[in-house]
Amino acid sequence: MKTLFLAKILFLAFSRETLQKPLSLLLPPLFLLITSFTFALALRNIPDSLPHILPAVLIVSSLLAILLSADDLFNPLISSHTLTLLILQPSSLSLAITMRIISHWTLRILPTIILTPLIALFFLSDISESPLLIPALIANSLSITLLTAFISALTIGLPSFAFLATLLILPLSTPLLIFTLLAASPTPSAFPAFLSLLASAPLLLLLNSLFSPSLLRISLS
Repeated sequence: MKTLFLAKILFLAFSRETLQKPLSLLLPPLFLLITSFTFALALRNIPDSLPHILPAVLIVSSLLAILLSADDLFNPLISSHTLTLLILQPSSLSLAITMRIISHWTLRILPTIILTPLIALFFLSDISESPLLIPALIANSLSITLLTAFISALTIGLPSFAFLATLLILPLSTPLLIFTLLAASPTPSAFPAFLSLLASAPLLLLLNSLFSPSLLRISLS
């Protein structure tokens, strides 16, 4: 019952956000498409290099798309007082935050990964040559979304928190980007790198569960 109650509150909050900003769901996929197409257009005179840079372009573009939507993680919950309601409930705030992060990733970030086969056409690339590319992008996007959630909870009460969050996320996400690039490459190190990437998501989820509720309570005090 508690889980259903939390889901209902978060669903109503998400519906309100979507009505207020109907284009917010389309922004990350559109950004990824435009960025990737720009790279492909800039390098059209050297077509042999296009398939080789596809993983790097997708990884960096996905990171920027996540940063672009980072403001939609907790800010709407605070401005609509939904977070205050969740804090006052006896239900687990940690569970509510986890549900919020997963729904944010599913609705805003995961569609950018679904566009990968289309983007591969821009780069004259066959993604079947890198079988771990899409799984690595999915794991990477989830891990960076979890990292972004923790950093957002840490900085949301500070002045210019968006700038501070970006300043912290970029260097902290570098190991994840390296593991993703290695996992997407057709080398013997691809699978170990992918396993390392998979292991990062549960660790970051645990970090959010332990500390994000307290950090968000402090931001409201």
